[in-house]
Amino acid sequence: MFNLFIVRSPLQLINATEAKEHFKTKHNILMLMNNNQSDKKQLETVLSLSKWDEIIHYKPQKGSSLFQQVKLVRSLKHRAYHYLFSGDYGTINKMMMANLSAKAYYLIDDGTMSIEIHKQLQHPSTLPWSKKMKLLRYRLFALRTSMKKPLNFFTCYDLSPLKGSKIIPNDYHYLQSVFQPKHPSDDIYLLGQNIDDKWLRPGAYLHYIKEIREYYKEQTIIYMPHRHEIISNELHALFDEKFVLRPNDIPIELYFLEKSIYPKHIISFTSSALFTLNKIYPKTKIDAIVLQQDDLVMMHGFVKSCYEFFDGLSINQIDLTKGTT
Repeated sequence: MFNLFIVRSPLQLINATEAKEHFKTKHNILMLMNNNQSDKKQLETVLSLSKWDEIIHYKPQKGSSLFQQVKLVRSLKHRAYHYLFSGDYGTINKMMMANLSAKAYYLIDDGTMSIEIHKQLQHPSTLPWSKKMKLLRYRLFALRTSMKKPLNFFTCYDLSPLKGSKIIPNDYHYLQSVFQPKHPSDDIYLLGQNIDDKWLRPGAYLHYIKEIREYYKEQTIIYMPHRHEIISNELHALFDEKFVLRPNDIPIELYFLEKSIYPKHIISFTSSALFTLNKIYPKTKIDAIVLQQDDLVMMHGFVKSCYEFFDGLSINQIDLTKGTT
């Protein structure tokens, strides 16, 4: 019996690899649903960590991809699966989970989106008419649009079990067994986020970075930008011998492991890496800089949820206007 892993990002692939090792699965099929060239290098790095029996590359077409999706689902239906793991809970992933026969279905983490998906499943809302019509299109091809079995979670987050579902902790044991960090680092690693002018009012992100420099001014800060982050001229002007820019072309979860570094101190805002690194490096001091609600132009509920989860972990919340919360 086969096992299917559906992923589209480097972090999802890391978590799929952990799931494969945790569940000790055999006959493993990996489906890479990715058309983002900026992720290619990182995906290749993660792929080198473990062997897959078969890899399917699926690149969504521009515009309407209905027929392509229907063809994909039908091509996979002739196999029976023991486990089906998905890194997303979007339309095509739901369609595959609804139509492919498996003994169990698991959602693997795509960063903090797992928190939002868990909330959605706790409080399902009525679909708007436009989405209902979109789902009806699949029924014209004799495809189901809803799952018959519960969705389980393989996750690093402390989620409460939903009715009929399982929550299996992901503690990143496989990654830790592959790499053995040896060298402690006294530098502070600041993980950048791709949120400037998307979640925040104009100029707010740069202001936070300046405040962070001042707050931790006694130590050297290594700024590691997000893979999709564009470094503005204003931000670039801040870098010097105490505030160092260090671009990175592999997932941050692998960076320290590959470099044999055991980081002493990591900071960011709501980055999902704070959760994963907290699992991989339990002795590391991790600070989450609090984004003020007045600075947010969107994602208010999501940001609030992240900080609520930080409360239950050994992650310090730093309100730069007040100090540690």
